Amino acid sequence: MNERDQIRADALEAALLAFHTNVISLPGIVPVENRLTLVKQFVDSIRRVSFVRTIRNRPHQSVVADPSNRAFDPIKAAAFYAAQGEVDEACWLVFLSTHFGKNGTSGWRLLKDVYGALGQGNLWNWASISQSPDGMTQWLTVNYDALTSDGVPRHFGNHRKYESIRPSSSKSTGPVIASYVRWVLSNGGNHVHLFGRALEETNHVSRAAFGRIYDSMKVLRFGRTAKFDYLSMLAKLDLVAIEANSAYLSTSTGPIRGAKLLFGGSVVSNQYSTQELDTYAIHLAGALRVGLQEMEDALCNWQKSPGRYQRFAG
Repeated sequence: MNERDQIRADALEAALLAFHTNVISLPGIVPVENRLTLVKQFVDSIRRVSFVRTIRNRPHQSVVADPSNRAFDPIKAAAFYAAQGEVDEACWLVFLSTHFGKNGTSGWRLLKDVYGALGQGNLWNWASISQSPDGMTQWLTVNYDALTSDGVPRHFGNHRKYESIRPSSSKSTGPVIASYVRWVLSNGGNHVHLFGRALEETNHVSRAAFGRIYDSMKVLRFGRTAKFDYLSMLAKLDLVAIEANSAYLSTSTGPIRGAKLLFGGSVVSNQYSTQELDTYAIHLAGALRVGLQEMEDALCNWQKSPGRYQRFAG
C-alpha cells in the first residue's frame, strides 16, 4: 500500500471506529483483522472508481473504439465517444461492457468480436442495433459456430458467468440486447431523452433520478447487480448526472451478507431488516465519505474473506 493509500486507510479506520462508538454499533469490525481487511477493501473499491474517472478525464485516440485494434477497450471507447458528443454510442458501449463483462483470461474479447461483428465489415454500433433490435439474435444464429469453434477463448466476465451467446439458450444474448434497445427507444428514442426525462421528473435530484432509471430498466437478465453496475458506470463517466440512492441490499447476495456481518456480527444475522441495513449503509457511506458503489463493492468483497485480505479484480 503506497503512502497515499495508507493515509486513506488510516482515515477510514478512524471513521469506522468513530461510527461504531458514536452512531451505530459495528460488531463485524470488532476483531481487528476484520476491521483492517474491510478498510483495505474500501481502499480497493475507491481506487477502482477513481481509475474510471481518470479514464474519463484523459484524452483518447480513436483506436480505443476500434474493435479491430488491439487497443480496443469499451470503457475508454465510451469516454472517447462521450468527448465527441456521441452519447448514444457511449451509453451503448457501457451497456455492452456490463452485459459481457471483462473475463479474467480472455479480457474483452467476446464483447470485441460481437461489437465488431467478427470483422465482417460492419459494427454492431448503436446506429445499427437501434434500427434492428432483433438483428443481434439473427447475427448470433448465423455466427455462433464461428464464435465458439475457432479455438479463440471468448468468455463472459465473472458477474455475467451464467449468460450465453447460444441462440437456443433461455439466457441468450440476442433477446437481452433487443430488450435493452426497446427500453431506450420506448423512453424517448435515445439515451439523452431517456435520462433527461428521469432527471426532469425528479427535479434533477441525482439520487432520485438514479432510482427512477433503475426502476424503469426492464431489461432481460439485468437484475440488481447488472443495473447497479450499468448506472454507476454511466455516472462515473459523467454520461448522466446521477448518484446511487441506495446500495440495493434487499435483492443482493454478497453485499447483504457483508452488511449483516458488519452491522449484526453474522452473515446470517436477522437482527436488522434489509431496509434497515440499507439505511445504515447509506449513513455509514456518508460518515466514511465514500459513494454507495464503493460501499456495496467493499461489503461484497469483504464478506468473502472477512479476516484475511484478498484482492479482487472487480
